[in-house]
Amino acid sequence: MTYDDCLKFLYEQIASFQLQGASAFNKNLDKTIALCNALNNPQNKLKFIHVAGTNGKGSVCHSLASIFCEAGYKTGLFTSPHLFDFRERIQINGLYIEKEFVASFINANHQLIGDLKPSFFELTFAMAMVYFNEKDCDIVALETGMGGRLDSTNIVSPELCIITTIGMDHQQYLGDTIEKIAAEKAGIIKQNIPVVVGSICAPAMAVIENQAMTAQASLTHSRNALKKSARIAKIGTEEKLLHSEFALKGGYQQDNLATILTAVQQLSESWDIKNEHITEGLKNITSNFPLLGRWQLLSQRPRVICDVGHNEDGINAVIGQLKDETYRELHIVFGMANDKDTNTLQLLPENAHYHLCQAGTQRAMNINKLESAFLKNGFRKVTTHNKPIAALNKAISIAHDDDLILIIGSIFVVGEVLENIEKGAITFAE
Repeated sequence: MTYDDCLKFLYEQIASFQLQGASAFNKNLDKTIALCNALNNPQNKLKFIHVAGTNGKGSVCHSLASIFCEAGYKTGLFTSPHLFDFRERIQINGLYIEKEFVASFINANHQLIGDLKPSFFELTFAMAMVYFNEKDCDIVALETGMGGRLDSTNIVSPELCIITTIGMDHQQYLGDTIEKIAAEKAGIIKQNIPVVVGSICAPAMAVIENQAMTAQASLTHSRNALKKSARIAKIGTEEKLLHSEFALKGGYQQDNLATILTAVQQLSESWDIKNEHITEGLKNITSNFPLLGRWQLLSQRPRVICDVGHNEDGINAVIGQLKDETYRELHIVFGMANDKDTNTLQLLPENAHYHLCQAGTQRAMNINKLESAFLKNGFRKVTTHNKPIAALNKAISIAHDDDLILIIGSIFVVGEVLENIEKGAITFAE
């Protein structure tokens, strides 16, 4: 099979949570273990930074990978989901996995895949482990897919575990309370492996602290550690200065920055990470390891920004960032996945113009259902469109140069917009 044939096989014949939801969620690690056993357990030959959390995982993983890359280490990065190119998920030093490797892996293991019937995520994880091992990566920044305890990535033995945030998301899979969700995320904590935690509410923190104590794992709170660090202070006299060096914009990234720097403190005991590697890594994240859809500026006039925030905490953070923006009128291109809680709509500003859309995936919320939810929540400036590209083009056509267009609500919506920009189907005035 060619690369395109292999992608078609992955998308059409392998159960994918990104595309199908619940039917692709395995509630144990049996298939991951069996698959990696058959591949001679490539993960056992690698070193990892393992990152879980409701929000911020991708930003933290990309940032740490960038810092290690600046330090001269051959650095792997495994993240999910991808926005429009499958190869976004597996990178080394900022280069996507080669199409030839994907095709070779699928072709060589076609019989094994047929016998074990792994999910899309399980298969992608195993592919990444083989790739990183064959390419002799020094270290891999490894993002959990969902949860932690039963996530395929949880078969690794990492150098450091990180839990970024805990919020209400994927309740149907992880539990309906913040404590239950925290227990699933804390499932990545390993015996005697240090843990760094970000900004986490007290009920969730109590669960994590208990798990760390049980595992005899040292636990460091990022905010406290950052304030005490003389070494980090040398990089910039204030955290605000550090933030100005940080390539990822958006006020909500400040908590991620604290987590990143605390993780570096922990890891620098075993890895040769100098201050200049940190500053350059923070500056060069998007060039070292392309990161899409995090308060990403697409156009200046009108100002067009996209962000993959899609759960309660994510949308709250994105809307909070609007206070730092100046604009005449606000247009929001918005779509949702069908398993998300429409109560999050109450977080959105009432006076914006909403251009609702339905992404081209079976997990997208039906446009009529989405419109009904908006009207039920009292929004009146609402138009509907069958595709994200149509919604954005409509917003662009009526927006003034000093307006702001924000694209949020769904990874699928942001992904389709970015893909259409890449293809030239969406253009902006200079």
